[in-house]
Amino acid sequence: MRQAAILELLRSRGAEACFLGEVVASLGDPGLRPEEVEACLRQLHQEGQVWLEECAAPDPHLPPRILVASAIDPSLPAGAARDAARSRVQNAFDAWFREFLMSHRCV
Repeated sequence: MRQAAILELLRSRGAEACFLGEVVASLGDPGLRPEEVEACLRQLHQEGQVWLEECAAPDPHLPPRILVASAIDPSLPAGAARDAARSRVQNAFDAWFREFLMSHRCV
């Protein structure tokens, strides 16, 4: 059930990838743990429905791994669909990281 809701959420985002925290918050269940969502995302990734990537940010003030996901479009050829989803994930992380670096000041 959660997998269906997560997949629907990611597909509704279209050309936007989601960070793990965004997925958890968007599902609107206050009792939902990030670990549960991560497990569902990993299963959807194994099934080829979602591209999930652990992005590493080279900054000691950030978590060691940041999970970003995007739905794989079933209407596209498999390779093109994976590449598009991977690109959305990387673009989302890169944009977020640039914004972080522009506003972050080490003290």
